[in-house]
Amino acid sequence: MARPRSPAYPNFPLEKALGMISDIFEADRRNIIDRETAAKHVGYSGLSGAADKALATLKHYNLLERSGTGQTRVTQVAMDVIHPDSDEDRKSALLTAGMGPDLFNEIQERFPGSPPSESALTSWLVRENFQNRAIKPIVKSYTETYRYLEREGALDAIRSTSPPCSTKMASRSWLRKLLP
Repeated sequence: MARPRSPAYPNFPLEKALGMISDIFEADRRNIIDRETAAKHVGYSGLSGAADKALATLKHYNLLERSGTGQTRVTQVAMDVIHPDSDEDRKSALLTAGMGPDLFNEIQERFPGSPPSESALTSWLVRENFQNRAIKPIVKSYTETYRYLEREGALDAIRSTSPPCSTKMASRSWLRKLLP
């Protein structure tokens, strides 16, 4: 019997993802490129399991998007972080990227107001049936991303209001209301 897989999640924090997307942008701007080229731009020799995880993480953060079979490109969200029109646009794009992963929205829903402790988050992930090997990267990605968003002032809009109810869809629509 096959073991159940953990739901999709980013494998590293947003700040690292921003460095990677900057490398892709510097090499190819917003041109449509194949995934292997994107993997090479971020330091891999080609497509591999690790490269696929890295590119998937960029997609989770809304920094990279699919553009046809085997093709990808830098998103407008990434552009708004890398080369924003204003500081507010950058903060908004950082919030969009940082809360882009569906799992991060679920965590925000489960622990509204402030981030959970690492032990509380670990316990919740275990109860949600995440594989043990996935828990540590998730905890690190979420907590470091949250801290980065705090340092950059991107969470100010979230702190000034709260979601209207606890459904995932409401959380998404609540986040969309905060962003221009």
